[in-house]
Amino acid sequence: MSGVAGVMGAATFLRNAQQKAEKIDDPLDTLVHILTGIGEDPVVAWLEGSSDVRELRQSRQATDPFVLLERIAHSVETLRNQVEHEHIHTEPDLTRWLVGIAEAVSSLQGLNNVPPGAGLMAILDRTLLRLERVQEAIEESSLPALDSARDVTRRISRLIREELYSILEDVKLETEVEPNAVVTGTENEVQVRVKNLSPLALRNVSISTLPSVGETRIDYLAEGEMRSFTANIPMCPETGPFQFDLQWQAERLDGRPIHDKIALAVDVRSTREAVHLADLGTTPYIVGSPIDSKEMFFGREDIIKKIKQQLSTSHRANVILLEGNRRTGKTSILTHLRTTPDVLPDWIVVYCSLQGAGGHKSKAGLPTNEVFRLMARDIGWAVYAAGHRVWLPDMDLPDSNKPFKTAFKTALSKAFSGSRPFEVFELYIQAVLEAVSPCRLLLMLDEFDKLQEGIDAGITSPQVPENIRYLLHTYPSLSAILTGSRRLRRLREEYWSALFGFGHRVPVSKLPLEDARLLVTQPVDGRLTYVPEARDRVVELCSRQPFLIQSLCNRIFEHARSDERTVAVGAVNTAAKEMVEDNEHFYTLWGYAGTARRRFVLALCQRLEHELDPITLSLLETKFEEYGITLPPGDRLGDDLEFLRELELLKLHDTTRGSAYVLEVPLMADWIQQNIDFENQRQQAVQESERDKRWATAP
Repeated sequence: MSGVAGVMGAATFLRNAQQKAEKIDDPLDTLVHILTGIGEDPVVAWLEGSSDVRELRQSRQATDPFVLLERIAHSVETLRNQVEHEHIHTEPDLTRWLVGIAEAVSSLQGLNNVPPGAGLMAILDRTLLRLERVQEAIEESSLPALDSARDVTRRISRLIREELYSILEDVKLETEVEPNAVVTGTENEVQVRVKNLSPLALRNVSISTLPSVGETRIDYLAEGEMRSFTANIPMCPETGPFQFDLQWQAERLDGRPIHDKIALAVDVRSTREAVHLADLGTTPYIVGSPIDSKEMFFGREDIIKKIKQQLSTSHRANVILLEGNRRTGKTSILTHLRTTPDVLPDWIVVYCSLQGAGGHKSKAGLPTNEVFRLMARDIGWAVYAAGHRVWLPDMDLPDSNKPFKTAFKTALSKAFSGSRPFEVFELYIQAVLEAVSPCRLLLMLDEFDKLQEGIDAGITSPQVPENIRYLLHTYPSLSAILTGSRRLRRLREEYWSALFGFGHRVPVSKLPLEDARLLVTQPVDGRLTYVPEARDRVVELCSRQPFLIQSLCNRIFEHARSDERTVAVGAVNTAAKEMVEDNEHFYTLWGYAGTARRRFVLALCQRLEHELDPITLSLLETKFEEYGITLPPGDRLGDDLEFLRELELLKLHDTTRGSAYVLEVPLMADWIQQNIDFENQRQQAVQESERDKRWATAP
């Protein structure tokens, strides 16, 4: 309404001014009017009579400054349009001022909808620069009416500067300490998190503590960004709060230094002290199932950001290959995309797991018809949930009394029972894309390497990957995320190259260190307190892998239900020992190694990990000779090591004596020690080697 009022005000002034101008008959009056520039000029009438200008000239404005600036921007734009297009008489100097100021303040329209921050600051800065140019352009003019124009220009500039200053002045840091409780009788380590709640970034942030328990320096702390540093709490012999001050200083974006002090405290408790809750409740850790709650979704912000960058809506989006090993959280990422609409607001997100179909009666994989039927089913259901009822082509319309999903499922079986399932699928895709426009369709195919099983078994056409590539290439409003339990790049057959050749790879691996620590402690905040050494022991044993962290923490939680509520290193080690006694996940990873020779490499690395000599390729080759394992012609042990590194079973570790191979997951090393017979594995590797050599030399 404020913009409308401004426009109506400008229009009223113009009509009144024009009516008075039409009454000027005397040439002398006309000459006086031209020379003085006062009285009847519509621009002067607005400068002297507008309620917005009167309020602008008051020392305190009753209206919100942004609302007032918007109204003025609307008024001068309307005034300029009528002066230019309706040929209303006004002085040339005033016309030049009006055109200039209208252009200068044009970006202020809609200003009240721009949140405080760098974007708003850029708009105000640009407007100020333009206003300075307007002021310079009329500086030399002696027309009396321009005195009022100069005054209005100065007051608009002053109001904008005040708003800029208020944005720069709004500086606030938020802090938290994790964990917020430590134990007596030992030094403790906590993480102090500092978040910039200011609308603008801060530069050269220097943080110290009093007494001195930790410090850090941050060159650039963006708005909304959180950083953390370690604080070492000294040994406290008694329970109670340990208090310290966080002192910080920084520079605003305008270069002005600022500083402040924040009081912090950590609760010091005895190791036997409970958390004042009678019952721990149910475990918050999720083991085995995809993460479907925002509270347990940790450390994948960088991956979500990469996915959003690739899924453009202004041009053709990229196909994304989500690469990672089993239990790294790929399905949880897809679930997060599907259940969090604001992540991809312009897309209809379809989740389709290729393990979600019945498959063949006697062979691994999915028949070709079933592949396309399954994708069409999940697309139809997702589109229906988004408010679009899209029926299958050339199929009788369903009974309106039947639930859509039931009728659609029945029709799918008939539609995809013929010999040309891809043609049916493409027609359905066309209908869906037309129905959901301008939204786009994102097809997330989980367990995508299930197709490879069907191709190997002869029940899935090798043409299917090419069919999918064709659709993604042909329809700009369609994109896909492909993922599987093996590395997709291992699928090197000819029929995969066309599909994977134009995909953007996004790796999914271990969590960042701070997020791994949060996954340990934050789900039980207020119920359990992890000693920092215990938290870091969990992260170390699990090599920051989210599935293993949740599995181990779940066991720790179960122990704590009947024991003390402070988790120390001993409790972690006890739970870890139980976890490796019989663990299906490690058996699966062991199988993924693929050959007896690679499994022997793992067993050998576990045996050698505490020896003085670093585990190098040369050392492993020497040990292979000692154990009687020879490689067939053309095979290289280095290729096996690379394969195991790709599966994240081995890693290269820097030592004082150079790079060395070590097992990636310490828990896996413990599992191998407890569950694998080294001599039996050696014999299997020898037998496999001899068999491979016979095949290699066979005529």
